[in-house]
Amino acid sequence: MTRHRKFSNGRAMVLAGTLALCTAKAFPVDATSGDWPEVNHDKLGTRYSPLAFINTRNAKKLKKVCEYKFPDKEPSQSAPIAIGGVIYASTARYTVALDGFDCHAIWTYKWEPRGPEILNTQRGVALADGKVVRGTADDFLVALDAKDGHLIWAKQIANPGDGYFISMPPLIDRDLVYVGPAGSEWASSGWVGAFRLTDGEQVWRFNIVPADGEPGADTWGPDPSVRKHAGGDLWTALSLDTDNEVLYVPGGNPEPDYYDDSRPGADAPMTTSFARTCPGPFGGNEWNGAAHSPRLETIFVPAVDWCATFKKDASPPDAEKEHTRGFYFGGEMNFDKWGQARGWLTAFDAASGKMKWRYAASKPLLGAVTVTAGDVVLTGELNGDLVALDGKSGRVLFRGDLGGPIAGGVATYVARNVQHVAVVSGYVGVFNMFAPDIGGSNPTISIFRLAK
Repeated sequence: MTRHRKFSNGRAMVLAGTLALCTAKAFPVDATSGDWPEVNHDKLGTRYSPLAFINTRNAKKLKKVCEYKFPDKEPSQSAPIAIGGVIYASTARYTVALDGFDCHAIWTYKWEPRGPEILNTQRGVALADGKVVRGTADDFLVALDAKDGHLIWAKQIANPGDGYFISMPPLIDRDLVYVGPAGSEWASSGWVGAFRLTDGEQVWRFNIVPADGEPGADTWGPDPSVRKHAGGDLWTALSLDTDNEVLYVPGGNPEPDYYDDSRPGADAPMTTSFARTCPGPFGGNEWNGAAHSPRLETIFVPAVDWCATFKKDASPPDAEKEHTRGFYFGGEMNFDKWGQARGWLTAFDAASGKMKWRYAASKPLLGAVTVTAGDVVLTGELNGDLVALDGKSGRVLFRGDLGGPIAGGVATYVARNVQHVAVVSGYVGVFNMFAPDIGGSNPTISIFRLAK
């Protein structure tokens, strides 16, 4: 089904769970830049860097040169950006600018919550027009001065009392900031909005789950209250196709996950008997997606392989209760033992989808994947290893222990005319609830470069 709705500046379409928005013409990313200007490198989200100083011949010489550790133990899923040799990164409450060569802090800003924080997961910032923009766990959109970190503006765009928090990194195009809140498991209903970069005021909002009277609302069954808690919230990065002027928005899972009586459709209904699912209830891919190398015409996909059993409850969950508890599942799930969990990094031919090679990780791969013009694929494992592989063969070129699980960003950039790699490690977050053995401490940004 396709839905159309007109806004003052474009047209929106939802197809197979992905929202595409036609926008004004965007400024292209410099493909030859030594920066890492977006959480996924560019607005298309390719995670491909044109840098080749680090390549398949010398990657074995990578060496950790410094690290920056955040003050508090918070989830370490954030993805840094790097512009002009400066790294900008975030956790639930902290935003920092770091020298990308030696890790020293240029400035630090701490957000003091103005309301309840439902979940303190944070996945990154965006930078434009001298402003570092990010979301908070109490639903504020915040702009900081990129030079010294002082607060320029803060606008509350959602209500934690309705089960919302902001974990995704914003995407900025010209004078608009695109972002939406998370909170599916807290019985909320997803939306994406555009906000003015100058002051944070909302320009438009698109409901991923249609409200009363909107196109598609009649496909959700006879009870209109269901759509108020139907999920589809945002928690991963957006992509913008500047050539075709389309914004891609990955809506999240519907809610309640297992109690599906309120979602009529052709799929086989859930039952109150346990069923087994692989790769597991979290899905095969988490907040870090694939990387694409145009040089190798290859897509590199990280994966989670952690099977579980699940069943539907006999009665529906209480949406109001789950606004604060965060378990709007409507069922029960039991994961396999953590020792059985595995991960994969698979290389696929970008045109045919044929598998070229596969790397087996000891645990699920949650860290970001980056590929470069040097044909090096970089990723991080939950055992604490930064891994560099040959993009053509999958051969391991380098392995370096960071001392903590890696579930955040992996970026490469130039600082002082030298290519670097920045990696985020530390306490993972929700995964630790189901697998405490993962461990991890304060979020840490480690920087690598070639040894002299």
